[in-house]
Amino acid sequence: MENRFKSLEAQIADLLNALKLMIVNLENKLTLQNGELPTQHSLANIPLQNEDETFRCVEPHCSTPFTESVRFYPQETVEKLDQGKWIDEVDDSTAFITDTEWPREDEISRLNNTVHMEPYPESPLKNTASPVHRVFTYYWRMHGIASKINSWDPRRSLRSPSFYITPNGYRMYLLVFPRQNYENFYVHVGITVGANDANLSWPFSLKHRIQLLDQVRTPSSKKKRPLIPTRPMLPQDLASRVWNPALLCSASVWRRPLLGDSTECVGLGYPHEMLKSRNYIYNDSVVIKLTVYLE
Repeated sequence: MENRFKSLEAQIADLLNALKLMIVNLENKLTLQNGELPTQHSLANIPLQNEDETFRCVEPHCSTPFTESVRFYPQETVEKLDQGKWIDEVDDSTAFITDTEWPREDEISRLNNTVHMEPYPESPLKNTASPVHRVFTYYWRMHGIASKINSWDPRRSLRSPSFYITPNGYRMYLLVFPRQNYENFYVHVGITVGANDANLSWPFSLKHRIQLLDQVRTPSSKKKRPLIPTRPMLPQDLASRVWNPALLCSASVWRRPLLGDSTECVGLGYPHEMLKSRNYIYNDSVVIKLTVYLE
């Protein structure tokens, strides 16, 4: 019974956050039309529901049994979009940089923009191995974080390049507000118009989640081992719960987009103080990982 109450509480928190995000998007659209800045009574200044329980340690990726790995064609850079949302910039850099000097670059270069097998993060039964699922993963490295979280307007955002989760599948994107409410780093997930939309099932129903990588050297790093052996630091990624579109927002949010991007429904915010802890920021950059469960 206690687990049911906790599950219900988590679903209510997600729904409240989704409702708040929809209201903020509408308010921003009206604000932009009127050419005014939000006031101190703005709904955008209402704090998000507490999601502290979603910040948990994630097992090192080197222990995950990856079997099926299919790399897709390179993703294109998207044009800037303006649909009433303050999308100030679109990231025109590559989604990641191939450089073995970056922490966890082995993982990123191997799994970015691929389909592979990965355990489900939450097993329904205690002391039970999590089932393995076919998933798509996308990594996005953002540079210049210090400037973005310290000086950007709270409504200013950065959009990732669009990407297909399978060759004939849905087309998605990430949207980040580095200084949301002046003190949070907020990540949104959305769907956008794609070449395969006419042949896909709608509304969009695939479960997904976001992780902010803890950029530490893992045991699988290719760097030379030190003369004096040291115990490697295990990463502690910040992770959302697995979002189920069937339980979040209305079906209209997940329906087929007709003009550009859909309205973002789900997202997760990290306080700047948490962002500055551990190694979530490395070399003035952060890495966001999106996992989409394909089955």
